Amino acid sequence: MVRINKKYLSGELKKEIWEAFFGALRKANSGGELKAALNKFLTSSEIALLEKRLGIKSLLKKGWKYRDIQGALDVTRVTISFVKKGLRRAKRRPRRYSASSLPKRRRKSFLPPRGRGRWNFLNSS
Repeated sequence: MVRINKKYLSGELKKEIWEAFFGALRKANSGGELKAALNKFLTSSEIALLEKRLGIKSLLKKGWKYRDIQGALDVTRVTISFVKKGLRRAKRRPRRYSASSLPKRRRKSFLPPRGRGRWNFLNSS
């Protein structure tokens, strides 16, 4: 599983990144050039993942069953379901993190939870 940092990019930077990516893809005139352009941006494992997901989409449109897709592409049922739902899902907005969504600090207890002095509060009254 790929680990992704939760820090979001600014809108301008995102736009610049996507323009560079699509510009490289537009320059490709053949399948070989397209693959070379993708190799500039993606690792071999990311390309394999992309191929499998595009394959799932294609086979679902042809009416294949999950079990048949599983055998043909060596993917799990969860992946197939994820891709199928992704085809119908509305666009998601990224979650914004704010101070209110951060975990709250716990108050320190005045009494030690274990060890010496644990029951001293009973004698103090």
